[in-house]
Amino acid sequence: LILRGNGRIKTLSVLTVSSRLIYLVLLIVIIQISQLTLQITLSMMFIGLVAVLIPGWASLKPTFKDLKLKMRIIWDEVKSYGRHIYVSTIWADLLIHLDKFLISFFLDEQAMAYYGLAFAISFPLSHFSTSMATSLFSRFATDVKITRKVLLGNFSFVSISVIVFILLREPIVLYLFSSDYSPTIALLPPLALAFGFSGLSKPYTLFLMARKQGKVVRNISIVIPTLQIILCIYIIPTYGILGAAWVACFVYALDLALFVIFYNRFIRQ
Repeated sequence: LILRGNGRIKTLSVLTVSSRLIYLVLLIVIIQISQLTLQITLSMMFIGLVAVLIPGWASLKPTFKDLKLKMRIIWDEVKSYGRHIYVSTIWADLLIHLDKFLISFFLDEQAMAYYGLAFAISFPLSHFSTSMATSLFSRFATDVKITRKVLLGNFSFVSISVIVFILLREPIVLYLFSSDYSPTIALLPPLALAFGFSGLSKPYTLFLMARKQGKVVRNISIVIPTLQIILCIYIIPTYGILGAAWVACFVYALDLALFVIFYNRFIRQ
């Protein structure tokens, strides 16, 4: 977050990728010399993170001068803005995968596996938007509004990606995962649209965060996941995993609409 706020995106990307590469290398080594277990896998992930975070922290060259004054400033920021983002992040993280638990509860493990696979292969559709908005975060803090070029570029990339993904959904599943996972194919259009809407909302979300509109981000981040869970409780028993996928599409579209509304209201002030 410090790197994002300072606009040091290259350093941020190097640290992010390096931890994954170290993790994968360690897993390959473990597979060659021992048996892979869940505990070992988590341990290797932890080692990869530590191996990157320690030199990454040192590269920031932290200073502890005027620590009392800085702590007072940080505390004021946390009370006025940070606590809203904290609440929204905790709430969203708690509920983001609860739909999968509901599928497992109302249906079975196989249905959850199909939905989980469809979720996993369509989720990257929002990555471009997240990366772009992250790289512009420090600029958002001072910009009056999001430039037309950013919004148009994001819309074009997301639209093309979603369309291509939907058109190629069948060969993606059949050739990469075999016909055993063919029930996943029907889930991909609504989930692709869902993460397309999610991608379109990223610039608005990070702009409002950069401009310290914590209450807005908090309220939307609480309402959307809560609504998704309520709808899933009613929809999944009747319409199964396809119903859960369309619920995701609806709530992400609503999420985009709310962020656009509050963004336009903010820039008119």
